[in-house]
Amino acid sequence: MILSEKIMSLRKQNGWSQENLADQLDVSRQSVSKWESGTSIPDIEKIVKMSELFNVSTDYLLKETDDEADVRKFANTEEGYVELSEEKKGREISVEFATEYLSLVAGIAKRFAFAVAICVASPILLIILSGMAEDPYFNISENLAAGIGVPVLLVMIAVATMVFIFDGMKLSKYDFLEKEKITLKYGVEAIVGREKQAYEKVYTMAIVIGVGLCIISVIPVVVAGALEASDFICIVCTGILLFMISIAVYLFVSSGMVYSSYKKLLQEDEFSVEEKEEKEEDGDAVSTWYWCVATAVYLIWSFATNDWDITWMVWMIAGVLYAPFKIMVQAICKNKKQ
Repeated sequence: MILSEKIMSLRKQNGWSQENLADQLDVSRQSVSKWESGTSIPDIEKIVKMSELFNVSTDYLLKETDDEADVRKFANTEEGYVELSEEKKGREISVEFATEYLSLVAGIAKRFAFAVAICVASPILLIILSGMAEDPYFNISENLAAGIGVPVLLVMIAVATMVFIFDGMKLSKYDFLEKEKITLKYGVEAIVGREKQAYEKVYTMAIVIGVGLCIISVIPVVVAGALEASDFICIVCTGILLFMISIAVYLFVSSGMVYSSYKKLLQEDEFSVEEKEEKEEDGDAVSTWYWCVATAVYLIWSFATNDWDITWMVWMIAGVLYAPFKIMVQAICKNKKQ
């Protein structure tokens, strides 16, 4: 069957006249008649709209098929336009689905990265206010410093948490890209590969700048210590350090999410078929618990001692230990599997 025959067949299956279909596509009846006679073809926008109306993929409409029953292979699923494999060897991803996923990640990445960054920067105001309370020049009480700094910190963490939950729910329907084997339909791999290659320069630059900021961030603290600056100056330098690290984290997360979205579709590196087969769901659960424990330690230590200018180091230590911890957990899971 060719496109003109499929349009006519699907229209009749739905019990629509040419005029009914034309109304839903916002075109004239004559246009539908020309499509069905093969004297003209619809533009891509109308093809996508018809795929939604007929509950089939654009691939089914555009590809020549031998049997009308082939429509069952091109179901419009909840995840998007995905061709279902009869042998269930993996979902076959279409251009529409890949484009939808990449666009969503690109939109979420900056917001998600900003949420992570404000978590890192959340204690800055409290640290500076605490330093001002200890300096007689500012005449600020510790209670006032805590009364302003702590609520601001909690609000920033609450905002970040809401972003994590809201955006996490949006991305949850694409979780299978990290766990299941997928197959890219004809042309998708080339398109995604080109976009990934074009983005590599942005990703590399973000990593370089982020690493540079992490290295430079300690300079104010080191200089203040070498010059034997006042405690307040040292605390301000600590705030500057956190601020610079938060910018670096923003660059790491925003660029990393977008770059990972390409790798997920292309099944490269940690998202390769081999890695997916070895990956245990326990690893994800352990990672979640790891960061929950780190957050709990940070908050309990901070509120118990009120040493907010020191307790932020929990995040640096947790970040450094996370990679070896994850490798150790994966090794243990692998040994258990064997």
